[in-house]
Amino acid sequence: MAEVLSQEEIDALLKNVSSGKLKQEESDTDKETTYLYDFKHPNRVSKDQLRNLRTIHESFSRTLATYLTTLLRTIVDVNLLSIDQVTFLEFTMAMSNPGCIWIYKLENYEGKGVIEISPDLMLLTIERLFGGEGKQSEETRPLSMIEQNAAGKIIEKILSIYDDAWAKATPIKTQLVTFEQNPQFAQVAPASETAVVMFLEISVRNTTFPMNICFPYYVLDPIIQKLAADNWLGLSLMQKTEEDRYKAEYSLKHSEVMLQVCLGETTISIQELLDLGVDDVLILDSKIDKPLKVVVGEKPRFLGLVGKSGKRMALRIDDILTEDESMPLQKHSSA
Repeated sequence: MAEVLSQEEIDALLKNVSSGKLKQEESDTDKETTYLYDFKHPNRVSKDQLRNLRTIHESFSRTLATYLTTLLRTIVDVNLLSIDQVTFLEFTMAMSNPGCIWIYKLENYEGKGVIEISPDLMLLTIERLFGGEGKQSEETRPLSMIEQNAAGKIIEKILSIYDDAWAKATPIKTQLVTFEQNPQFAQVAPASETAVVMFLEISVRNTTFPMNICFPYYVLDPIIQKLAADNWLGLSLMQKTEEDRYKAEYSLKHSEVMLQVCLGETTISIQELLDLGVDDVLILDSKIDKPLKVVVGEKPRFLGLVGKSGKRMALRIDDILTEDESMPLQKHSSA
């Protein structure tokens, strides 16, 4: 026969269960927060370095968009989607085959990198350069030798723009090495080597095409170490701002503007205008001793008196007009 618990035993059992649950909850809150870490994909680039890389490649994207817009004679947008760290094997496996893959080297650093552009975009660009309408091909095909030579010139210009984007931080000099259409032949690093890949998106006529720039980590590491050490970002932007300000100030000071003096106005009929002849006199609404408006561009800016300086006509500035062209802003003593 089953044993029946008394009320006191039931209360004691419930009390023990409740206190045990509370202790378990307290022990759970005392545990330290843990994070998953993938040893196959280590994050070897710090957040500050990624931020600097993003700034460089956003600047590169803007300049590249301007170049492609001029080249294709249509509006082109280039956006930096992300900067990821993957193994070089994963990067090569994600490439299209046949593809448009260029291997470049750094003259002032050791190692090589990879730049990949959508074959469809490259075929569209080449067709546009050769006088076609620039229609997107229905199927991806390998580039011919003539098309490869034309595409190589475009990539050399893109690499030049890329060098200029890096020049704001630290100088690099890229040089085109070879062209490949099979990703298996674009092995510039071991398969397990960490690679930093900049994923970009090029938009042409409501169609987007991928463009990827890959740096093996051992190639990029000495470059980004300089970025962190010099803290170049704020300094370069400040220097650029000062340089731009001086250039703008110099350009404005040496710009030419049209300055005119309105001697007066009058109203006549068309018949009187047709009857005008030599030695006829027009009576204007201004007086000799009253200041005249001096027009700069299309707006009155000064008041002054007309006279002679030696044998030449001259104008003496007496007042500076405000925006409402009525109240003198500042009175100057006449020379």
